[in-house]
Amino acid sequence: MQVIGVVVVALLLSACAQTVKVTPTTLVSEETHTEGISTKVLIQVPPDAVQKLHVESGLVVLGVINDWKIDTHSSLPEAVATLFSQHYEDVVLAKSHHNSCSDCSLIVRPKITDLNVNKVSMQSSVALELPIYDAQGRHVTTLSGYGISPFLSATRVGAGVAGYFIPFLGNVIGSQVVAATVERAFDKALEDVGTKIAREANSGSLARTWLPPDLVRKKSYGQYEYTAEQVARSHGCDMRSDGLRLTEQKYHRERYQAHCWGKPLFTINCEYGRCSADEKSDLAINN
Repeated sequence: MQVIGVVVVALLLSACAQTVKVTPTTLVSEETHTEGISTKVLIQVPPDAVQKLHVESGLVVLGVINDWKIDTHSSLPEAVATLFSQHYEDVVLAKSHHNSCSDCSLIVRPKITDLNVNKVSMQSSVALELPIYDAQGRHVTTLSGYGISPFLSATRVGAGVAGYFIPFLGNVIGSQVVAATVERAFDKALEDVGTKIAREANSGSLARTWLPPDLVRKKSYGQYEYTAEQVARSHGCDMRSDGLRLTEQKYHRERYQAHCWGKPLFTINCEYGRCSADEKSDLAINN
């Protein structure tokens, strides 16, 4: 009877709140990788005081009923930074809640919006959002990702048998089980949002962020700029995402510098309304 009592007490003591830190894989995809967008991206990390753990109450893992505190927030910013570094040259993390950055073009504030673990199947789901702002803190777009893990594995069922009879084993292995199932869902959510980052960085709402800041927030235009844009288009530029910088204006002459994605940086000379291109030098994405 004394042995039984000790086991019962041990099981009760083991049935307490367990904290699990989840670290996703964040694999680099060669299919969506883009080289050299010369834009600084700031990933904002919430201060420690405001980061919250997700709690799954009464979750039965390997024979023990626990409240599982799941920490996905602390690893999220670094994982998102890895995704953006596949496309942008300069990606930094900073603990801040202020939407301002004097030397960057994008500000990202990643967050987990939903996390669930099924009490029976241990199938997890993770939903995340990436609100993205420009350097002045104006909202550009919000990208979302969702992932779900597989159902209960045979390995967990086998370990569960021992978990019923060996005190504390359920907690030790249980933490690994909870972490593994959430990580699978987390990875899929990151893969989902990573595909959207690639699309938006190349041809969507983030496509112009590789341009120099003065072209993104352009306020003045040259007299012959429309004709210069036609010349740029004839050389393969897409003026929905590319840009022209007026570098010289004198009497009836104008000179433009064409920044076109993936093409050589070249000059367009205009005189009396007629424009022609003088192709030279470095790639626009490196300037």
